[in-house]
Amino acid sequence: MSTPTIEQTSEDRTALPKLLTRQEAADYLGVSAKTMANWASSGLGPQYYTLCGGVTRYDPQIIHQWLQNQCTPD
Repeated sequence: MSTPTIEQTSEDRTALPKLLTRQEAADYLGVSAKTMANWASSGLGPQYYTLCGGVTRYDPQIIHQWLQNQCTPD
């Protein structure tokens, strides 16, 4: 008796965004990693994920949305 297998094609897989490190997010926004940490502790910056071991990661889409919300009309 054989074990059934599931084959996935590239079309079947959902592409997940790469999560950014704090430094990568800071580089994208043009600020320092320390500024990102300060924003995180004060609740001012973009939402982030804390993974096992206290590792911080940022979703690029959330950063983009946060940045759009920071813009004020002239």
